[in-house]
Amino acid sequence: MGTRSVATGKIGEALARNLLLPYFTIAEPVPDQGVDFVAEVEESQGDPFNFAVQVKLAQEFTVTTGTLFKWIDRIGIQPVVLVHVERPHSEAQRYRFRVLHDWMMENPEWERLRHQKEFTFALSEFKRIGTDDAHFRAAITREMDRVRGSSSSVWRAERRPSAPVAVSDLSRAFGLLSVIEPPAGVLSEIAEIKSLASEREQWTYLRNLWAEDDEGRRLALRDSPETAGWVGRILSTPPEVRRSLEVGEFLRFIRAMKLFDKGKQFRLPRYNWQEISCWRVFVQVFPGTIDLLESFIRRNIQQKPSGDLIAPLLLTSTLAKASEGVAGERARKLLDFPRQALDAMAVDTYPQYRILSNFYAARAEAGTQPDADRQMEFTKRHLRDGRDWDLQLMRDYYERDDAHSMAVVQQKLIKPKLRQLNTSDHEQWRYERLKRRGILIPFGA
Repeated sequence: MGTRSVATGKIGEALARNLLLPYFTIAEPVPDQGVDFVAEVEESQGDPFNFAVQVKLAQEFTVTTGTLFKWIDRIGIQPVVLVHVERPHSEAQRYRFRVLHDWMMENPEWERLRHQKEFTFALSEFKRIGTDDAHFRAAITREMDRVRGSSSSVWRAERRPSAPVAVSDLSRAFGLLSVIEPPAGVLSEIAEIKSLASEREQWTYLRNLWAEDDEGRRLALRDSPETAGWVGRILSTPPEVRRSLEVGEFLRFIRAMKLFDKGKQFRLPRYNWQEISCWRVFVQVFPGTIDLLESFIRRNIQQKPSGDLIAPLLLTSTLAKASEGVAGERARKLLDFPRQALDAMAVDTYPQYRILSNFYAARAEAGTQPDADRQMEFTKRHLRDGRDWDLQLMRDYYERDDAHSMAVVQQKLIKPKLRQLNTSDHEQWRYERLKRRGILIPFGA
């Protein structure tokens, strides 16, 4: 770096320090963390809260990708704020900022940058800090709430073994979201063989198996066949078309969260496995989505229940089973809310059946044996005149034929996920009905 660049950098840091002092106590990072400042927020209770701040006084905001990925790896424990300084002349300067977590959510394919030497942020995405600094203060508060896991933050992340992926891993996980949720047998195996009792221990172990390139750790899986099979599926190279689909669903998820935060209408996934399988992971990583799901379900029920209700019911079921915390408890209560309206709903047409069937399926996944019994009773009651709307649901959901449905049913019976354990009797019954139709795939294949 030339002398002029160093001098320019020092001027930018000095100007940014003056900007930041009303909000933070500024310190030099020790040891070097690849940032210009550590900005500390003093609070009346608890330990001080630290932000990492990077400053640029230049025409571009360029950093090495090595530095960028250092920031990303720590995003769960330390927010990063990028500050750009413009100096039209020696007596005036303008400031704008970008929160790294926001950039990650809006640009989810950051993993593709890993092999570049440098990366330049788009200054058009930075927000100005003027005399009205409300948005800057709000961003600081949002990031503090996110990292602390505050219940008020929609972006707080949870660590549940049913979704062993950190926010910093998301970009690597695209294309694999449909297999990243481990079968229940994997969770039982690591609890018994590896003596990992707590959910946090299980999450850390499973996440490191696939996200960290540790061959020695994988060799230790020789005594864990269920876990080894799961890791093998995750480490496979996904088709690019699947990766692109999952990136697109994540961007749709981000858009829905932003629109909801602004009090505007938002879209949820269709009744479609390719879309819902992605969102099942998103809601587990970001359980603050319970606010969005509750808003949608209550609004839909208060109007005339429609097919749009199905996806949020299934996602709420996923969250209810995955989380034992506040979000999980709220999800379980939310599945009770539509019961009175839907129990009274007539089932004269297939679209009506589809809503009710998925409601009972969602309650069965998240609930207990009586909920599973209620799902079976409902399905049996509507099998008549040679009509099997239950199997039609599978054709619609997976957009495939009965042979594919048989393969899915067998997978659920052989390697069920935690949320599928309570519906095993229903899947076994589906298997028998498909078999009677002549759909045969060797069991265990």
